[in-house]
This record gives sequence, structure tokens and C-alpha cells, in this order.
Amino acid sequence: MKAMLEEREKKKFENFADLQERIGLKEPKKQISKRIMEEITGETRINLFVKR
Repeated sequence: MKAMLEEREKKKFENFADLQERIGLKEPKKQISKRIMEEITGETRINLFVKR
């Protein structure tokens, strides 16, 4: 997630393909969905996508 935030500061992502290419993240939709669910259920200390 840190790499994603650093790359986003350089330039916003245009789409999931751009995200996958710049970060090297496999299946970005699945990974981001998983992270959002973890944030909703309170499994993470830091929220990137869900506001509390």
C-alpha cells in the first residue's frame, strides 16, 4: 500500500491497468477490495479508503 500511495503522489492512476503496471500489483481490483473490507471490519490500524 505504501508503494501505491507514493506512486499516486507522482501522478494519479488512470485505471487498474496503469496501477498494475506502475506498482506491479497483481489483480488490483481484488487486492483493493480486500483492503476495503479489512478497513470496514476494523482489521487494520490505518484506513486508506474508509473514513471512520
